[in-house]
Amino acid sequence: MKIGDFIVTPEYDPKYVTDFSIKRLKGIGGEALDFNVYDDTALEFEFQLLQGHRNIQGSYGLNSINIFEFDALVTSWKMSFRSIGCVLAISATNKGIVNMDSTKSCHYSGTPADVIKQVIKDEKLECGYIEPMADIPHSELPEDIRKDCVEVPRVFHRNGLSALAFIESLLPYCRSALNGKTGFVMYFQKENDVLKFYCHLPETTKKNSVTHVFTVGSDESNVTSFSLNTNLYPFRRGVGVKIQYHDANGNLQSVSAGGVDKLPTKAKSVTSVEQVQTHVSNVASLEEAQVLADYMWSLKLLATMQVEMTVVDYGKFINIMDNVEVFVYVGPTSSRHYSSGMYFVSEVTDSINDGHLYTSLKLISLQM
Repeated sequence: MKIGDFIVTPEYDPKYVTDFSIKRLKGIGGEALDFNVYDDTALEFEFQLLQGHRNIQGSYGLNSINIFEFDALVTSWKMSFRSIGCVLAISATNKGIVNMDSTKSCHYSGTPADVIKQVIKDEKLECGYIEPMADIPHSELPEDIRKDCVEVPRVFHRNGLSALAFIESLLPYCRSALNGKTGFVMYFQKENDVLKFYCHLPETTKKNSVTHVFTVGSDESNVTSFSLNTNLYPFRRGVGVKIQYHDANGNLQSVSAGGVDKLPTKAKSVTSVEQVQTHVSNVASLEEAQVLADYMWSLKLLATMQVEMTVVDYGKFINIMDNVEVFVYVGPTSSRHYSSGMYFVSEVTDSINDGHLYTSLKLISLQM
């Protein structure tokens, strides 16, 4: 079943489909589609749904060159009547991912990394790149993962979870066997019409990613909104950390950690505020002050930033894990903001509204 023989596009009159949006959380095809179907075709569409035909195919885009296709399965729909006739509100999800994302109630034995490999094998997922994984010792797990467990379990119950949800629940127990880092991402990408599964650290395969460049703060910018989460990452904006404290004689002393010369090369290009952040603390000795300064510096090196950004009529396909380079300028003198830099895409939502294609992005900066 197709949405007519019809392309959803702001370039032409959207005769049958309105309020269209498609969200990509794990790659090509979309994991959530929502749109309204109306006019005479809505009756035909409803009849096919009543007959049990829930497969839908379609495409959308700015023009005939940049067309994005989808193949989905209707998950829910509701009908209403207006002066123009019957209106159907459709919700659907990626058919390809649904097919390989079966739900099972079973259990797996072994380490988390071994279980993930077994699930991938059982689901017959076409693999693009799976980074070698190692288990995280229980003593290093965050409290919210450990809870009251005595040790990392060796039997994992799937309990009806989809394959993707089950794998995602195991990733916090794993780190890279190549460099010991954590923070795996998983997603799908289409290669030669084959949907392949990827699971790795964000920075591992960045050399092969597409890069998109946007400017925020100029009159010519096609960025309609830019929202930065600054509360969680107070250490990103400085190039060093200084701890001030009073010694046993009441004299003000200080120790430092970090500095420009100790910033990783890739961090120097995105850390535009050359200042040392100063913190006042109650410590008992010089040694304690230095330990605290070194700890804060380590937090800075691991800090990331989260951004939500929307662009209009960009016209190019932005996929999960693509690079997005953002130049942010603020103030009457157009000073470059410290949030300028390189991010990777964690979520994409395309929507069509008033004849324009809006692309909303969730971005995460690469670790320093």
